[in-house]
Amino acid sequence: MRRSGGLVEKGVDVRLATDMVTNGFKNLYDVAILISGDADFSHAIQAVKDVGKHVEVAYPLKAKPAPDLLRVADVYTDLVQPTYIKIIGATATVPRTPPTSPPPPSGASAVPRP
Repeated sequence: MRRSGGLVEKGVDVRLATDMVTNGFKNLYDVAILISGDADFSHAIQAVKDVGKHVEVAYPLKAKPAPDLLRVADVYTDLVQPTYIKIIGATATVPRTPPTSPPPPSGASAVPRP
């Protein structure tokens, strides 16, 4: 689909949420890492957490993540924080300092939940 001269993908959020829930219930992963700030994923995250999965959310620094999404995630961080592995060619560099999460929205905690 084209909108304003650019290409727009439809249904990507639904597909991601469906895959997260389906594969979680099939026990195909232990940890899900979602890169989004969209509150629409909060119900899918809660569903997989209810079956024992750990969910981490990363979002672009300039994006304002939805408080509901951060509240339900086990861990969250902005993408500027050194929480990912950068692979260049065959060399991988890992940050030396542990990742930190931004301050939680009111009523939420940035401390990982058990």
